[in-house]
Order: sequence, then structure tokens, then C-alpha cells
Amino acid sequence: MRLLVTILTLMLILVGCGESKEEQAEKLNKQASNHYKNGEFESAVEVYKKSLDLYEDSVIRKRLSDIQKEASVAKDVLIKLDDLREANENLFNALTFQEIARATGEIDRIINDLKALEGPSDTEIKTYLLNINSELFFIQSQNLLVDTAARLGSSDDPDKKIELYKKIKQFLTEMPIPKFYEELKY
Repeated sequence: MRLLVTILTLMLILVGCGESKEEQAEKLNKQASNHYKNGEFESAVEVYKKSLDLYEDSVIRKRLSDIQKEASVAKDVLIKLDDLREANENLFNALTFQEIARATGEIDRIINDLKALEGPSDTEIKTYLLNINSELFFIQSQNLLVDTAARLGSSDDPDKKIELYKKIKQFLTEMPIPKFYEELKY
């Protein structure tokens, strides 16, 4: 009997020595935070989810939601920038007024889509979107001139199309999405 009591006492002591679920979750939160800081969004999300499975925490739940939204917006930006690159090539290759108007219409739609995107506050994607807004305004203004001339069938200045093409190409080269989001490409 005394042996049984000793064994039970040792088992209770050993069980009490392990980390609580809250402590385990905190360690996972630190790992997830490091993944995020390294731009490893998928890993960060998975580790935060594991943490929340162990211990529910409203602050961590919000953090997870913010990271998922940030990644979603960044993916949308990457897609729109690729769409803009393709539409710009279509503009360059356009030979007829109708083809030019089609390309400029597509460029205008993509720019409006980019301008409508909003990242969560205090994120690099939000800062990036704010920074490109003025450049997109100038491109869109130039695009409107080329579009209007094409729809009117006017070729007053054929160099305007090439200037627009070069301006968009310059924008795509000089204002790429921050490297922080590279993992999210495709």
C-alpha cells in the first residue's frame, strides 16, 4: 500500500512539472512571430493556429486574422501587378485603335482595382499601397489621354502610346512589391 501511495505521489509531482497549455501556446506564438518577421506567412499562420488549438487567446486570434488579411491583400497586389504587366505588353503590341482602346481599358480597370485595395494598418502592404497611389494617378491620367485618342480614332501623337508603355514599365521596375511578400508569389 505504501508503494502505491509513493507511486501516485510521484506521478502527481511529474504531471505538475510539465508546461501548461498556456505556456506551450506562448512558445508557439513566439515561433509564429519569428516566421512572420521572416516573411514566412504560411508557416506563421499554421503555428498560430496550433497555438490557438492549445489555448484560446483573443489577441492571438486577431493577430492571426490580420496576418491572413495582409497575405490576402499582398497576393491580390501581386496578381494585379502581373495583370498590369500583361496589359502593358498588349498596349505595346496594339496596332489598331480598337486594340489600343481595349488595352487602355484593361489598364484603367487594373489601376482602379489596385487603388481600391487596403491592407491592415501598420503593415508593409498598406504602406506600399499608399506609396504607389500618386504614381498610379499619373499613369491613369496618361492612360486616359491615350484611351480617348484611340476611341476617337485620332493619331495626333502616336508617341503617347509608347510614353505610356514606358511609364508603366518604369513603375513596375522601380516600385515592386516589398521583398517581404515574395513567398506569396504564386
